[in-house]
Amino acid sequence: WQEVPEGTVFTATDCTLRFRSLGLETEPPLSVPTRGTVEPVRATLVDEFMVDHRALAEGLQRLVAAIAGGDVDAARTEADRIDRNSGAHIAFEESELYPAIGAEASMYEEHAAGLELLQNVSGARAGFSPSDQRDLISEAEAMLDHMEDCGVLLYRVRTLSPLVQSQLEDRLYDWRDEAPRWSEVA
Repeated sequence: WQEVPEGTVFTATDCTLRFRSLGLETEPPLSVPTRGTVEPVRATLVDEFMVDHRALAEGLQRLVAAIAGGDVDAARTEADRIDRNSGAHIAFEESELYPAIGAEASMYEEHAAGLELLQNVSGARAGFSPSDQRDLISEAEAMLDHMEDCGVLLYRVRTLSPLVQSQLEDRLYDWRDEAPRWSEVA
């Protein structure tokens, strides 16, 4: 059993319980117990955020493998998949999460570099030269490093009120519903 916090509704799909704030002025109680003095992040927000990051990391790893193997078609396919599937998360970070937690400007710049990577791969028409392979793999690895930094930023979410955390989670779902491509976010 899991308690449904006051001021929220829930849906259950694929063994996942999803809470959505009704936007009431009261702050719903947390669904995750905590230790220490810092308020916890609602598990659903962190879990959903990490699902997005895991999918992006797996896509970047497939992209690196295709580039390293010199398979331009597979690399272009993967770049397109990342562009299509990661846009909602990028939009959420840039328009909702980063402003809420005061993220550094470098986080936005790293998103721009990640998008440039996808565009460079998508624009490749012939085989990758060894120099191109090194550069593109280095750019993909930089994006993976960015994702690790993003994970650390989630700690800042803990300083936000439970109501703000709930609202952020709702916005993540809203962006997923809109489903923009990464290339449409910039």
